[in-house]
Amino acid sequence: MPDVSSDTASALPASPRRTAAARIVRFAAVGTTGFGIDAALTIGFIRLGLDAFLARALAISVAMGATYILNRRFTFGDTADADPAGIAGEATRYVAVAVGSAMLNWLVYSAALLSVPGLPPFAAIVIGSGVAMAASYLGYSRYAFRGGAR
Repeated sequence: MPDVSSDTASALPASPRRTAAARIVRFAAVGTTGFGIDAALTIGFIRLGLDAFLARALAISVAMGATYILNRRFTFGDTADADPAGIAGEATRYVAVAVGSAMLNWLVYSAALLSVPGLPPFAAIVIGSGVAMAASYLGYSRYAFRGGAR
């Protein structure tokens, strides 16, 4: 068997399955960061006296901005639009997916709070975020960060 140096091996393209798995891991890491921002702000806003529903809406908005920057750089950097003119379209597509995902997330969060009296807001955040995660990944990977493809 021929000797393949590490330089040669690193120059070989990764398989699509391996690339997708790595992307999902990066997406989960960014999502965990976004979840932390969302949860911390939601709980903080509630402690400052905002109601749980408004607190969550504000927190999701901040987390959305942070995850755009992180996903653009770390998760979808290879397919993010490099053309400065295309970045506005990419950001618009990202916001469209993020708003849809945030609405799903907030609706599930709200339904959990309303249907389970006494449910801690953090538990509702976990439920809402879990439901919205798959939808957002599909939207970001297939629509938002498509490398300027039409």
